[in-house]
Amino acid sequence: MGLGSSFQPLISMQYGDQEKVDILHKLDEDPSYQGPGTDQIETWTKLNITEPECRLPDSILRCANLKMLNISNNIFLKEELIVTIFRLEALEDLAMSNCNITFIPPEIGLPQNLRKLNLSGNQLSSIPLPLCDLVTLEELDLRNNNITAITPDVERLCKLTKIDISRNPLEEFPLTILNNKNLESLNLDGASITTVPLQLEQLTNLSELNLSNNTLGGFPLSLFVLETLEVLDLSNNNIAYVPPEISQLKNLKELNLSLNWLEEFPMSVCELGTLETLDLSTTNITTVPSQITDLKNLKKLSLALSKLTEFPMTVCELVTLETLDLSGINITTVPPQITQLTNLKELNLSGNHLEEFIISLCELVTLETIDLKNNRIGKVPQQIEQLQKLKSIELDENKLTRLPSEVRQLSSLSKFSLSGNNLEQPPQEVAERGIKAIKRYFDDLLKTEATSSCRLQVQVIGETCAGKTSLVKTLTSGRPFLTTMADRTLVMEQIQWSPKEDVFLNINDFGGHDVYKVAHNFFITKEAVTLIVFNLQTVSSKYQEAVGSWIDSVYSRAPESAILLVGTHADCLRSEEVDKVERELSNALSSHLGDMASNFRTRFEELEKKSKDKGSLKLAYKEKMQRIENLIQTPPRVDEILFVISSKNHDGVAELKEELVKKTREKRYILPESWLQQVEHIETAKRCKQDPFLTFKSFVNMTRLKPSRMLGGDDAQRAEDVLSFLHATGVVLWFRDKPLLKTFIFHRQDVFIDILKAVLRHDIDSILVYDTDPFKQKFTLEIFESAKRDAMQRGIISRTMLECLWWRFNFGKQGHDAMLELLENFEICYVVNDVDEDRYHFPWLLGEDQHEDVSSSWPIVPARDESQISTEIHFPVTCPTGLYEMAAVHLHDHLGQFKASRRDWKHGFYAKLDNQCGICFKREVPGVSPNGVIRLSIRGNDPIQVKKYSLRIFQDLLSLTEKECPGSPRDEFLVCPHCVHEENNPPTLFDTPLYLLSVPPEAPVPYHPCPEEAPKYMASADFFYPVTAGEYILISYLFIYTVYKTL
Repeated sequence: MGLGSSFQPLISMQYGDQEKVDILHKLDEDPSYQGPGTDQIETWTKLNITEPECRLPDSILRCANLKMLNISNNIFLKEELIVTIFRLEALEDLAMSNCNITFIPPEIGLPQNLRKLNLSGNQLSSIPLPLCDLVTLEELDLRNNNITAITPDVERLCKLTKIDISRNPLEEFPLTILNNKNLESLNLDGASITTVPLQLEQLTNLSELNLSNNTLGGFPLSLFVLETLEVLDLSNNNIAYVPPEISQLKNLKELNLSLNWLEEFPMSVCELGTLETLDLSTTNITTVPSQITDLKNLKKLSLALSKLTEFPMTVCELVTLETLDLSGINITTVPPQITQLTNLKELNLSGNHLEEFIISLCELVTLETIDLKNNRIGKVPQQIEQLQKLKSIELDENKLTRLPSEVRQLSSLSKFSLSGNNLEQPPQEVAERGIKAIKRYFDDLLKTEATSSCRLQVQVIGETCAGKTSLVKTLTSGRPFLTTMADRTLVMEQIQWSPKEDVFLNINDFGGHDVYKVAHNFFITKEAVTLIVFNLQTVSSKYQEAVGSWIDSVYSRAPESAILLVGTHADCLRSEEVDKVERELSNALSSHLGDMASNFRTRFEELEKKSKDKGSLKLAYKEKMQRIENLIQTPPRVDEILFVISSKNHDGVAELKEELVKKTREKRYILPESWLQQVEHIETAKRCKQDPFLTFKSFVNMTRLKPSRMLGGDDAQRAEDVLSFLHATGVVLWFRDKPLLKTFIFHRQDVFIDILKAVLRHDIDSILVYDTDPFKQKFTLEIFESAKRDAMQRGIISRTMLECLWWRFNFGKQGHDAMLELLENFEICYVVNDVDEDRYHFPWLLGEDQHEDVSSSWPIVPARDESQISTEIHFPVTCPTGLYEMAAVHLHDHLGQFKASRRDWKHGFYAKLDNQCGICFKREVPGVSPNGVIRLSIRGNDPIQVKKYSLRIFQDLLSLTEKECPGSPRDEFLVCPHCVHEENNPPTLFDTPLYLLSVPPEAPVPYHPCPEEAPKYMASADFFYPVTAGEYILISYLFIYTVYKTL
């Protein structure tokens, strides 16, 4: 075990710990208390009190025989309590991490048996002198403090064998530590060290040394005399060469040289005969020499993210290997010789260009874990059943369509991850539920007849009055159909259509008004086909509005979704005019897609250049480059054929029908006959139109109607499998991850759509009429008019008003609760609990500009004693439709008990986060900025707390953006705090915000030059104001580690 895993704190509450704490608190209140457990206090040997809000009881001194105490994360730990703790004389193991300790009082006691002490994650600026008298101490953890030097008194810790002082701003190697002759383990990870002294040879017992994430200029020559060294970590330094003298480390078992500038495999490493673990990942190594076979004891080898381009054949001769990582090196095949690795347990080949699951891998019967995600694999061989020891297999993001039924035989398999494929057997949605669901599917498939079913969702979108509804009616009815203005679509209409016996389409016809675009988010997926409908008469003069913006919107939400362009009103143009429009549209589309690809390539090249100029930020930029590269490789899937339609005379409809049937047949699923029986039950319930929704219980009862041989004890799980599939294919709406919603199955989408129609409509004022039922029954005229203004101007609708809008559905209380949770689940609205009743805020309906009272609570410029962190997400043109509104709802949970302080307007909101910090979330007003920009600002008097809020909320915002808009090219920035205070416009923007925000509060403050300041001054990345003179620290160890693990 290397140093990286040392001193893991006991952070989980063990059984009985809370009961023990409760007993001690009762003794605090009444020292004479003699309730249950009090007679056992002196026998307790272990106690964990790690909940942040749990106060340390004064009666802890009664635990006379306590040997292990963990009070980490205790925010109530004060000086007198620290003294109390050190009076527990029997203590052997004490953990006090993350307690905000700044010093240790000199009057502490000295437990004579204390061997382990963990003070990591505090605010110590030096090793407290009283600790140096703990002569029995063997292990000391001081990582993540503010220690700049090591006192010479530390040599009094004569029994010390392990010390961790990583992630402290030491800046130079602590020479004083060299006097601790018994030291066996030394961790100086991320300590800003540039050199290693020759005196290191004094540590004659040192077996573990961690110097990772420093700024060493080369391989430290002083290490070669450490003959006892077994573990050496030099990752993420500036090492470009490994001297041959490394062969002198005859006892070395683990060597980590990852994240360095090595151009060649270090040959001298091959002379380390005792080596068991070798990490050369994220280097520039291009080949692996044959001499690597001299490593007769090597068990773990990583060459991930190196510059290898093919599988290194010599590795196949390392018969002792148990773990092999060759991820992210673009290999295309695996040689059959891999079967020589007869002891291999873990294999990582993710992020390569493999096109098949090599059968040879199935002969590695010792395999327990295999990672093949992010490749191009199209088939899993039947021989996989030979891997009976396999516990985990990852095949996400490949090109799989079918799994062999033999996966049922993998008895040890507990994790089978398959997201990002296009499976038809089993259906993708079932596969993503895990190995148990996959086995149930194949059980059903083998017990009942297998049936082929072709199902497809079709989304019909486009501008208002483009002819969408007429097109859908003409297509599905088989005859010309023209829609009147009175019949135009509000929000969405859904039509089920079966043009062939085995072909089933769910067609969603969306309204074109902006307020209805929120409905797109529920249905547009990569599995669906989208028809962008436009009027041929006007498209030439407004391509971007009629076509381009819709392509961008679909691509933003679902980059892999197929798009068909459909021009209507062909009967209004002559044939030569239609030909001209087709040519102009083709040119505009070509230019649109060409510009998109060009912009992606330009952005990629810019990031590539920055990654070279700022080598220390290589991983930060690599993550951004990977996103852009993915977009380059998956351009919008717009069909080359333009479908020219006339709903008036039926021209062109047959061709469109043929194309939709073709695409539906591509979405073929292999289903058990029993599943189709359950679909029939659903369809029957739809036709009856008796219930607005089904209950999960009633559906489970339906499943029990299947043949007797299908009965089993897991009917509910089988029902969930079927519902997951039906939800994905548009047959029902069902949400298994929400406890309340899980009990409802929305089999009648017309009801769900009507629910949305009642609220999300551009003419909501036309239905809010007092002299109609049920408004007159529920409101007085004065209260009604006030509620109507709230809905029209502020986007606020009370529960009573919503019940009125939905009164005709007769939901009942439980039904209303489900509908409201459904709206919250889709992040259409958020709730504010008022005294009289709950009120629901719909950002989509907001019409007001920012109020004056917001400006007084949140002035444009923060006060001089306030810290402000502003982060921004920039989009090339405009923000993706609905993203701001969804984010405005999504971020509401971060307000905690201060939700009532929130103030919304059309383009932003302000609220308190606590008594000292506030949040302001805004989007640039369309037309003011050439780019789409949403800005998140956190402001307060406590800089550390401001930073913590900023990191957590910004990460959440980025996660939402990636989930909802994976195809949106974007940039993330951090706004220079100096520019904010000085009102510099435009401000300086730093393009690695997560790196800057990820530096722990206790870590060294990184500085970055602000162009608006004098050269000797720099803007603090921790955002303390004003700017100060400081050193430009290159990289955060935490960020490097996090990104590396992600990649």
